[in-house]
Amino acid sequence: PVPLASLPKTGVIAVNDGVDIGALWLYKTDSDMGLAEWFIVNKNAKKTLRKGVIEALVYEISRLAKESGYLTITCCVNHVSLIEQLESTGFGFKTSGMTTMTRIL
Repeated sequence: PVPLASLPKTGVIAVNDGVDIGALWLYKTDSDMGLAEWFIVNKNAKKTLRKGVIEALVYEISRLAKESGYLTITCCVNHVSLIEQLESTGFGFKTSGMTTMTRIL
């Protein structure tokens, strides 16, 4: 799990009738590009509620990024299903075999 202190202040959580369905965070940079990271989907939520949650999260994070002045958002993923869902929301240009690594300081 991502330590709470490592999550940025800007993020969105999809909720339905008090049940958290998914979440996504926007890391702000000093360039014209924001980073959309840490896609989370509640596997215990009903499948009908999970359907479309990635698209909803991307839409809202994109809106927040645009309001903050960003021209693009990017993310690092290697889960095939997530890649396909992101492509349907307008993400493009992918590399294969992406692995995101983190070093704790």
